[in-house]
Amino acid sequence: MRLRRSVSTAAMASFLFSLTSVTNEVELRGLYQRQPNDVLLVFVSYGLFLNEGRLQAGFSADYRQADGSDLTTLGAFVNYHFPGRSPVLPFVGAFYGVSNGDGDGVMLRGVQGGAKYFVNRRVAATASLVYRDYDLEAARDQVFLLFGLATYFR
Repeated sequence: MRLRRSVSTAAMASFLFSLTSVTNEVELRGLYQRQPNDVLLVFVSYGLFLNEGRLQAGFSADYRQADGSDLTTLGAFVNYHFPGRSPVLPFVGAFYGVSNGDGDGVMLRGVQGGAKYFVNRRVAATASLVYRDYDLEAARDQVFLLFGLATYFR
């Protein structure tokens, strides 16, 4: 059993190093909060790995329903990954986009960080902390802890 585990870890480490500019990622992350207010938040993103799997650029869309209002956001992101010898792939990144809800579009920017745990070569469980800053005095900055799944293909 111990031998299988070490072989699996070595295979996973070699996969992490093989993320190249032709590796695509599709990720679904979300959050549902019941108390104190009902909040539903769903993120969908597509990213392309560049620079031997360290740099990733892509697009994202998210939908938020809270306090009886709906909000949709479209934007672009850049993530920088820190590959190692384990199935965990930590990252930090930045986001810029536009959000619309009950009114006009609002520009927003943010930062994010987290980790991707590779279950196998094509699937990773994800956890990320996301901060969003809205260019609107009436809007509050937001911080989310999101969990999700990502799939990888070439």
